[in-house]
Amino acid sequence: MNQEERLIRILNYLETYKTMNIKQMCESFDISRDTARRDIVELTKQEMVVRTHGGVALQSFHKKIDDYRYRSNTESETKKLIGKKAASMI
Repeated sequence: MNQEERLIRILNYLETYKTMNIKQMCESFDISRDTARRDIVELTKQEMVVRTHGGVALQSFHKKIDDYRYRSNTESETKKLIGKKAASMI
């Protein structure tokens, strides 16, 4: 099986299961870890998936982490209350 066929099969798998790790790729396609990594590089280069720790995920499934400025402002009152409660326990 060539790379193009594997990439199509990986994308088909991801449509159903949303994520796939290197071990699953190696076992499913009887390929080496290096070949699986090359497939991951190709899929991410084409912006079809995002890399995860040890594999790939569909972009729509992978939650992007917001930048610090946005995160620091969300739920700020709740964070202050948690901080006060924690400080009172010390």
